[in-house]
Amino acid sequence: VFPVLFTTIACGAISGFHSLVGSGTTSKQLDKETHAKPIAYGGMLIECALAIMTLIAVAHAFSFNGTDLAFKGATQIFGGGIASMIDPSRGTVYSVLYTLLVLTYSTFCLTSLDTATRLGRFMFQELWLDGTKGETPENVTGYKKVLANPYVATLITVILGIGLGMNGYAKIWALFGSANQLLAALALLAIAAWLANIGKKSFMCWVPMFFMLAVTIFSLGINTKTQFAAIAAGCADWGPWVQAILGVLLIILALAGWLGAQAKNLYKKYITTEIKQSVVRTAVRFVEQVYVDLHGPEKLFKAMQRASEILETKYGITISETELVAMIEAAVNEFNNAFRKTAVTLSFAQCPTFRCGHRRR
Repeated sequence: VFPVLFTTIACGAISGFHSLVGSGTTSKQLDKETHAKPIAYGGMLIECALAIMTLIAVAHAFSFNGTDLAFKGATQIFGGGIASMIDPSRGTVYSVLYTLLVLTYSTFCLTSLDTATRLGRFMFQELWLDGTKGETPENVTGYKKVLANPYVATLITVILGIGLGMNGYAKIWALFGSANQLLAALALLAIAAWLANIGKKSFMCWVPMFFMLAVTIFSLGINTKTQFAAIAAGCADWGPWVQAILGVLLIILALAGWLGAQAKNLYKKYITTEIKQSVVRTAVRFVEQVYVDLHGPEKLFKAMQRASEILETKYGITISETELVAMIEAAVNEFNNAFRKTAVTLSFAQCPTFRCGHRRR
């Protein structure tokens, strides 16, 4: 049961595919940010209901095994299982319900295929774009312009999908559950890091994240061991080789995601004050040039705000009030020494904001 249960049941519980759908598709269809919770959470609740209904249908269909009325295949089990519960006699009502349920099942497959293709195109485009530099498919040049083009990216994604489908996707399908849930764990890790970075509680993400990491690493380890055994026995085609290689890479990715987060925390904890001091010094000079008409206290307050914003947005560093006050005082003194010949100088002691016990927002 462990870990297969938790890599098989995904939709309506924890699913990496849905994290991609939520960020790449659903978010772009919302009119307001406040709509995200009822749509996203409501959608998952509906999927939970569908999952329960499917399990009931499978259990009911299982009761016909060994008889002439047995259902074969996923489509028959889903459609026939539910329809036979409504009309055990398998008359007209059964036939109508069975047809509608098979159509519903086909719709699941078609919409999943459409969504997966769109997400594949998004991710293929993003491989060639550097978001930190503000690159978009519209403003890049050269080979990036070609590969990030929506039509080119879609065509490549479709060709790769068709190629995999025609050459035995079942050979690597065993990795889908683990890869999907690993993506879910990394999505939870990213959310937890983002919440912690903006000063909000993130503990509700850590428990499921660590659980899913343990599940996926354990599952990938079992599958990879099985594939290596098949390779050693000399009875393996290309499938076990691909599964073994991808399994090892996914395990490394799982460990790298967690280790990367820990390394960043250590960096933020033990970073020297040189970067902070440089940022504060630059912020004070920036404020002096831009806000020349402000008085000393206002100017110092602007410098404090600017330094805090730069440290958080650019470096991900949260600075304490004591550190900020001390470094701004040092920066102001340095500024005054450099610009003593000008008419405008700053005085830390003149600022009533700090004497009154200012608290960072």
